[in-house]
Amino acid sequence: MPESHSVHLAYQTLALVSKALTRLEAGDVAIAKFGQDVQILHGFDGAPFSDQAGMEVIKAFHFDQKATNILSLLEIIISDHDKLLAALRKAEEHRVMIVFIVIDSLHSGGTGSSAQGSILTMQKAEFKNMELQLQRYLDSFPLEYYVVLRDVEALPQVLSATLKQFFERISEE
Repeated sequence: MPESHSVHLAYQTLALVSKALTRLEAGDVAIAKFGQDVQILHGFDGAPFSDQAGMEVIKAFHFDQKATNILSLLEIIISDHDKLLAALRKAEEHRVMIVFIVIDSLHSGGTGSSAQGSILTMQKAEFKNMELQLQRYLDSFPLEYYVVLRDVEALPQVLSATLKQFFERISEE
């Protein structure tokens, strides 16, 4: 990954989000890196996130690990639709904004298999009155705030706009 443009994008996104949260005094910022193992680079219990801390964090990223231990990063939530909706309502009551970012069709080369694998064309099947009905997956997506991102280069702008909307929403309440 070091030769990839994704490294620059990762640094840019990290700087944008951490700087925005720090300037807005939104709370503590913690940053971790992961690959074969997870390492906290700047914890919640440390000093406030500063430019100096940011430089130290950037120096700690090498993008040279041979693998990512996906199992150590996996969180599984098993819930029926009603309990998920209740959990989302509870999060909203506590002023927690959940934003789901779907990076869709990273390797799209036009139509064909990439279009079939897109969340935009995904359908779900339901039986209603003993009849099979298909509907677009996103039409009943349980999260209010989600972004389908087709161009990974737009991630910093999307995160910036999301943070702006979050703080606008908080200031209205």
